[in-house]
Amino acid sequence: MANKPELDRAHVSMSEEMDSARWSLPPIIPVLVALVVIAVIVGSYAYRQRPGIISTGTVDAFRTFPVHTESARMPQPGGMVATPEVYDQMLVMAHVTIKNASPKQTLYIKSVDAKLTNADGTEMTTTQAAKSDQDQLFGYYKQLADFQMQPISLETRILPGQSVTGMTVFSFGITTDAWKSRKDFTISISFYDQNPLVLHAPAGS
Repeated sequence: MANKPELDRAHVSMSEEMDSARWSLPPIIPVLVALVVIAVIVGSYAYRQRPGIISTGTVDAFRTFPVHTESARMPQPGGMVATPEVYDQMLVMAHVTIKNASPKQTLYIKSVDAKLTNADGTEMTTTQAAKSDQDQLFGYYKQLADFQMQPISLETRILPGQSVTGMTVFSFGITTDAWKSRKDFTISISFYDQNPLVLHAPAGS
């Protein structure tokens, strides 16, 4: 029986190399199917692990206070009187209650903000006034003293099942008419590693 010729690996034809590579590569369709399955599994896990809504809240009381300021008419050289500068400000105050609805996770307040949507669709955002500013405000406008209460403080810890109630005060440079014609007003309480709690102003306020 004749011996089979030995394969000269130094002189393998290009066609044989291509044939070998073709059969060593995985079929493309099973690879794509596997990638789709992996993507579905990862997406499903991420969806289940996302932060849920574990906070609830209410606006217990709501009040606005317009401030209209005009500068004094100062005489100018030549006997002319300067036109006074006019500044309108709307103070928006709310008593809010925030409840931790989680059975085991503690909430920490990160920030308290407000967003005003004007009649033309433009938006104005601001953060709540600091406690020192609130104390000064209620000290100056005595007619608001009955509405004063302890402010909602940043970094406040809310244990599972517990709630906190406090004051929020915001300021917007708009007129009373602009406030009445607004589209929306919301208060947003943000927490660390959780979805924010968004509260809307009561109807008719």
